[in-house]
Amino acid sequence: MRTGEVSDPVILAGGASMYVALTVAQIAVVAVALSVMFGAAPRQPLSAVAGLVTGVALMTAMAAATAALCRSVESVMVATLPAVFVLPLVSGVYIPREVLPDALGDALAYAPLSPTVDLIRSGWTGQLSVAEVPVRIVLDAVWASLFAWVAFRRFRWEPRT
Repeated sequence: MRTGEVSDPVILAGGASMYVALTVAQIAVVAVALSVMFGAAPRQPLSAVAGLVTGVALMTAMAAATAALCRSVESVMVATLPAVFVLPLVSGVYIPREVLPDALGDALAYAPLSPTVDLIRSGWTGQLSVAEVPVRIVLDAVWASLFAWVAFRRFRWEPRT
């Protein structure tokens, strides 16, 4: 692949595209099914779509950065554990940030996955105002850009020693 004319980002995007397509399809099926089961139509569908798009971009960039920083395939599996367990915990997936002390909840609003959770939750609850949605999108974009920068800066194609 690297001997052809295709650029490195295109090769990486091609590898991620299958996972992105499956993720988006699964989320769409589950969202429709739950909306029908519970009779809860999205109040701000554009907010939910923005959360989905920025979340997929964030997690793809985070995966590339993790792969770039790890020395072996085995270490990638261990290095992704914080993203799988800790980020949902601090972003409000498992425990809503509203039940935490105010200072802690406000600080955790800036965690990498928090803007995505806020946007998707607001898609159904309408909790974010029209002015707050772009702020969450920009915050998600900043995190995704940071992880993408790390991936592009540190990604190695040659064997690791």
